[in-house]
Amino acid sequence: MALMKPTVILYSDSHPKKLEISQIAIHDLSYVIFVNVTDVVTKGWNGLIDYQIEGACDEWVKFIEIELSKIKRITLSRSKIKSELDETNYKN
Repeated sequence: MALMKPTVILYSDSHPKKLEISQIAIHDLSYVIFVNVTDVVTKGWNGLIDYQIEGACDEWVKFIEIELSKIKRITLSRSKIKSELDETNYKN
């Protein structure tokens, strides 16, 4: 996973690290998710951005944290149930 520091880019300006971003994206096996309040992905980004989220970054991160914590709770609950079942089956 790559970590990019936020950069302010005005409309019609090129990203100063566009070459580095494109090289990472070409060889990266993970999804590229672009989060921004407004739609700014153009044809130039076609094939590099897998998903675009229109919204505030902070709100999106909070949403993801909540969803991940739900998944973690479900996973832990399933592990606990499986462990209890295994114990019961072992005793029988």
